Amino acid sequence: MKNNTFTGNIPPEIGMLTNLTYLYLYSNKFRGRIPREIGNLKELLELDLSGNHLEGSIPATIGKLTKLVLLQLFSNNLSGTIPPEIGNLTQLETLDL
Repeated sequence: MKNNTFTGNIPPEIGMLTNLTYLYLYSNKFRGRIPREIGNLKELLELDLSGNHLEGSIPATIGKLTKLVLLQLFSNNLSGTIPPEIGNLTQLETLDL
């Protein structure tokens, strides 16, 4: 679902897709916060939410995605601190905030 013009919030129900390994929502027009339920996607290898209009802080639950090798959140309106739980992502090869 990349490079479209999807709008609105990323629904918290995305956390129900527990077998998902790749989630690419980059280059859309999503707004609001990254849902904390994203931490339920424990099989994720790659998460790219870059190039949207997301705001608020990075949820601490991102630290539950211990299989992630790629995390891209750049080109958003995120603020606050980077959660220390990001240190749990020991498999991470690419981090672009």
